[in-house]
Amino acid sequence: MARPPRPVPPAGRAGLLPAAAFPYVRGSWGIVVSLAWVLLAFTAETPLRDAVASAGLPATGGPGSLSRAVDSLAAWGATLLVILLAVRLTDVPLRDYVGWTRPRSRDLLRAAGFVLALYGALVTITVLAGTAGVHAGQPGRTATGAGAVAVVLAWGSTVLLAPVVEESIFRGFLWRAVQDRRGPVAALVLTTLVFAAFHWGYWMRGGSIDAVSVAQYLVIGGVLGAFRLTSGGTVAPMVAHALANAALAAFPTLVSLAM
Repeated sequence: MARPPRPVPPAGRAGLLPAAAFPYVRGSWGIVVSLAWVLLAFTAETPLRDAVASAGLPATGGPGSLSRAVDSLAAWGATLLVILLAVRLTDVPLRDYVGWTRPRSRDLLRAAGFVLALYGALVTITVLAGTAGVHAGQPGRTATGAGAVAVVLAWGSTVLLAPVVEESIFRGFLWRAVQDRRGPVAALVLTTLVFAAFHWGYWMRGGSIDAVSVAQYLVIGGVLGAFRLTSGGTVAPMVAHALANAALAAFPTLVSLAM
């Protein structure tokens, strides 16, 4: 019996990769395969990090150095490219697959309002209690005297690139795979767990697990998932994520000004 012909992509989609090397996928990838793509995306940054480390940029290694900022930009770019490749190998349009659809104004206002109210309350509680229990983001740890370019790149990476890439992956690419097979509630639960798991570097220190930090990332993932569920896309979660990262990075400064 003759082997059935390989599916042929519609006109206008050929040219990125040869069809003989990669099969054409109809619909979204399966859940397990999607998780594998996500894992690959977050490991694809390693060669670029090595290249940046050997490039001889000034102030190598410091938290506010130019090399650290370029390293972060390259890593996020490589991560996103892997996911774009995965989507390109399906017949689902990119904006539909990762949820890059135009949001409603009320969804954006709800996301922004929630984050601003939450961190306003956290600053107030911290000032009244005289403690600081929230981890600062990368820009908040930028070294004194760092060049302006490094500072701008660090903030751009944390406040813009990280939210866009992470939301496109977790509540875009992975969400679509789970929702297509198990529904939106399962998508919210699984993406929240995976989101928290991929941030293990923030809640595991010295071989021990910081339960408070684990809970923090589970709550953040759940809230962002709720915005994804109610808005129908990833732009509202991106806005909330960006504001949360900015507030987290500025948290120590805000607390010190309020005290």
